[in-house]
Amino acid sequence: MVLFAVPLVFAELAKTRVSPARLQQAEAKRHAHDRARCLCAGLALDACLCTVGLREREVKIRRDVHGKPFLAEHPQLHFSISHSGEWAVCVLDEAPVGVDIERIRPIHTRRLAKRCFGLSETMTPCEFFDRWTRQESFLKATGIGLSGLHQTPGPGWQFRTYPLEGYSLTVCSKTGAFTPTLSVFSDGDIALPR
Repeated sequence: MVLFAVPLVFAELAKTRVSPARLQQAEAKRHAHDRARCLCAGLALDACLCTVGLREREVKIRRDVHGKPFLAEHPQLHFSISHSGEWAVCVLDEAPVGVDIERIRPIHTRRLAKRCFGLSETMTPCEFFDRWTRQESFLKATGIGLSGLHQTPGPGWQFRTYPLEGYSLTVCSKTGAFTPTLSVFSDGDIALPR
């Protein structure tokens, strides 16, 4: 498994490294911040794919019947992308995998916790977003989407939270073979362990 985080400051660089389809997808976004997130998500995928000798601009990405993206010519590889705030992240593995990142911010946690998780206790924003990213990473790994919000992960699914200041970042894996570190994309394609 490999996990990359790309700060949005690399949006301009991403334009030179991602596929025409990703560029077109980004340009269709209304707001500059959303365009940057889309581009950096592609750059995060490219960084992951480089570890197995592939490039984002050379692979064909399709969607299954539930809308989950997959690599059409490399079905043995599974990936998941997420973005929030100033970061885009991607995880790549040989087994089903999902990732979710959320910027921790003040919210009405009691009301949301009850609505989203059926919980009535008071949760801090950090606790809420840790729970949220856990559930979202599972939904992305399985491809069932938000319709499975109240579905509980079955046996075999494992989770790991990675540190990224001000954010909750969780990976869900069928194998539990987690990478020990989050790699952060930096100038010169150097991955710095976190």
